Amino acid sequence: MFGRSAPGIENRPTVTIAAAEFSAGVGALTAFVKAGLVSSTGEARRQIKSGGLKVNDVTLSDERASLSQADLTETGAIKLSLGRKRHVLLRPE
Repeated sequence: MFGRSAPGIENRPTVTIAAAEFSAGVGALTAFVKAGLVSSTGEARRQIKSGGLKVNDVTLSDERASLSQADLTETGAIKLSLGRKRHVLLRPE
């Protein structure tokens, strides 16, 4: 669904999520809140409308999007970004 390449992500802050929760599909808004990039789902919605949220370097445009196994990069993580400078890795545990 989202881009597969995410160079240089190994040294990013990492947040883990339970494998069971992840395999059921995690809402993108929830993922950004859990990662600490936004304080609420309302803030995440506003960021999406302004083009400020990215998943694996692809701008998120659908607030109903969910993250799944298919979005994992080769390193086994999903790169969540707010703007150009704030990045967090989301890893299933």
